[in-house]
Amino acid sequence: GTPSDPGLMVLSLGHIFREKAANAASGEEFTVTCSYLEVYNEVIYDLLVRSSGPLELREDPDQGVCVAGLKHIQVVSAAEIMGLLEEGNRRRKTDSTDANAASSRSHAVLEIVVRRWGSNHYRANVLIGKLTLVDLAGSERAAETNNAGQKLRDGANINKSLLALANCINALGKQQKTGVAYVPYRNSKLTRLLKDSLRGNSRTAMVATISAAADQYHHSVNTLKYADRAKEIKTHVVQNVGSVERHITDYQNIIDNLQTEVQSLKARLADKPPAGHLAGAADGAAAAASDAGSCLPDDSRAGSGPASSAFAAGAGSGALSTGAAVCSNAEAETLAWIDALAQEIN
Repeated sequence: GTPSDPGLMVLSLGHIFREKAANAASGEEFTVTCSYLEVYNEVIYDLLVRSSGPLELREDPDQGVCVAGLKHIQVVSAAEIMGLLEEGNRRRKTDSTDANAASSRSHAVLEIVVRRWGSNHYRANVLIGKLTLVDLAGSERAAETNNAGQKLRDGANINKSLLALANCINALGKQQKTGVAYVPYRNSKLTRLLKDSLRGNSRTAMVATISAAADQYHHSVNTLKYADRAKEIKTHVVQNVGSVERHITDYQNIIDNLQTEVQSLKARLADKPPAGHLAGAADGAAAAASDAGSCLPDDSRAGSGPASSAFAAGAGSGALSTGAAVCSNAEAETLAWIDALAQEIN
């Protein structure tokens, strides 16, 4: 696409980070990582590493098919991913043919993984989503491109991997109809990489580029037939939820946050005693003043002279100090309980 009319890839990346920003306020944490590779002559290369060597495919029991040694970069914006994409495209294998001045000689795979989990949890349920964007090299006819030597071998390998992908798509379509069909994923590195995207817990879409030129009629028809087969694949999509134990540094961060909260509660308790304790102190002061008044002689209780006023004031002051002591004891018990809780957390 163009800056004024962005294409499918740019719109997809923008949607990911808009959703991330919309859900960040709910107290959840997100990480977005991306990787970019190419399959050239059935050999995998990392496009985000300068002078990358051949990489091997591995079968992981948890992650499925993965590329050993592939670089995954954590990103924070769609613009950062586009920058990495442009960097990788400069390293991608291209060449000129009679049919195309800048022909891609490899298949490119951009993979974006989004992880989401709740913050301040010891054992968090992680939601994992993966977006795989694949740029397939176009099939070639040697008679039309007039290729020879290495270019001819490159075109043969491109056609071989595209045929392997078509066979997998056909087998998956038959599997939906008959229930039993062997899917030849291992016939190509490309099909092994796209195994998770073609079956099971995924949604797959194929975008075909065709030409309106009369001399490209046969190519356009074959491309549309190729893409039409993908509609036969039926998948069942569910959430990818995993329970991941946190690293020891994550536990330390959680403990630090809880200790900060405990200190904040201590400061609030010291500045403002609970209302119930103040009420108890006031009741105690009133009772003490009443007892002190009952000890006075009858004429002193009934009198209004300075002596009786001074005695009553003294009694009231003593009662208030007693109530304050009761309040301080209650605060001390509360703070002791908070200290014990902090020690258990540590």
